[in-house]
Amino acid sequence: MPLVERGCNPINEVIDYGSNRIASHEHLKITEREWAAFCRDFDDTMAKFNVPEAEHQELFAIVQSTKGDIVSPSS
Repeated sequence: MPLVERGCNPINEVIDYGSNRIASHEHLKITEREWAAFCRDFDDTMAKFNVPEAEHQELFAIVQSTKGDIVSPSS
């Protein structure tokens, strides 16, 4: 399930979006450095919109759970 749909889908129903996360990202060759920059942007966005810390951490855990499928193993 895409991150945006996981974060916006409170009952976690299965949503088929036509591809899996690994296939959707492997050609992008996302590095650890790029992932870290994305995480900083995520944190900055949560702060900008005053997302309470508990919710921020809950959403960040969802984001982190996708890292293994997104970051290129050779990075």
